[in-house]
Amino acid sequence: MKRPLVWLAAVLAAVSVHAADEAVYTVPGMDAVRVQTNLTYTSGDATLAMDVYLPQGAAPAGGWPVVIFVHGGPVQPDAAPKDWGIYRSYGRMMAASGMAAVTFNHRLTAVAHYPRAADDVAALIARVRGDAKALTIDPERVAVWGFSGGGPLLASVLAQHPAWLRCTASYYAFLDRPGAAPAEPRLSAVEVVGDGRPLPPLLVARAGKDDASLNESVDRFMALAVEKKATVDLLLHPEGQHGFDIRDDVPRSREIIRRTVAFLRENLGATPAAVASAEDVRAAVAAVKQGIVDGHRRKDAVALDALYADDYAALSADGSVRTKAQLLAGLATDPVMVSGGYELTAVKAWGDTAVASGKGRFQYRNADGSTRVSEYASVNVFQKRDGRWIYVAAFFP
Repeated sequence: MKRPLVWLAAVLAAVSVHAADEAVYTVPGMDAVRVQTNLTYTSGDATLAMDVYLPQGAAPAGGWPVVIFVHGGPVQPDAAPKDWGIYRSYGRMMAASGMAAVTFNHRLTAVAHYPRAADDVAALIARVRGDAKALTIDPERVAVWGFSGGGPLLASVLAQHPAWLRCTASYYAFLDRPGAAPAEPRLSAVEVVGDGRPLPPLLVARAGKDDASLNESVDRFMALAVEKKATVDLLLHPEGQHGFDIRDDVPRSREIIRRTVAFLRENLGATPAAVASAEDVRAAVAAVKQGIVDGHRRKDAVALDALYADDYAALSADGSVRTKAQLLAGLATDPVMVSGGYELTAVKAWGDTAVASGKGRFQYRNADGSTRVSEYASVNVFQKRDGRWIYVAAFFP
């Protein structure tokens, strides 16, 4: 039985006030992924926005497996759910876990617009798969993850029974056709599973404190899934609210998200993304700094040219700036470095940028044979460009 949509207003009100909130679970490397924002796809006469999240490093030969996130609704016509904190954090989480992710806006602005929104979802998937090579995505390894009022849109993908759909995930989603929605079987996951055709592995997360009619749709779906011998992982959150993954920062919420990521990785055949540890970054930038010290000691312009970025600049407390070109030009006449070294005291990395503080003490021999000792502190900026760390800036307070 289709219930009146009293659940819809309640759950939308609950989630909309948390639009800036991010998922309560994180994985290492989420700040080091690549993001392409505000790409577009076309559905009918509408041009709509999408974002693509990619792991660091070279893509596998066939491209990255991809998770497509389907937001709920109805939403306001000017809403941009792809920019909500939940989808930004999930996009980064997938990319840091070795999968691409796509978040996008669709036009579910009223219950009557479910068919239009389902067409938007189909158009988005066609765009992603059609441009898979340019996006470095594998068009044959696709997962779809639906949320809340996006459940009927998730059903519309399942109803196609596509070979490229490797698995799906559903979080606190309405899994039957909303009563006021157009009578299209493709909008009901209950009807889709009930037809008995094979489905890909499914993961369903049910929040115990969610709206009763929404949970009844989940229960109807699960009963038929068991009857039809579908492969379903049911994750129960007895004390979870609608939107538990952003509203309930408790161990069970984090465990459900962790298991969902593992489910997606396993069914998509994803390999872990390479994430440099803090120790790896420290060792890498320390090696660059040591190479620079050695290059200056030897007056080796070739070695220094490879270690300094072309846009390198050093700023002193008096406001003077020394560029890479000036540094290399003065190398031959600089005092000779006799001894000394530089010690990094702290290193902090943000993706492909690292900032390191440190102190140096060096003895130099001047042209007249006299010597002097130079002691100083500095803040150094390194960046990873084209796969290697280089020295891009320094400040001498």
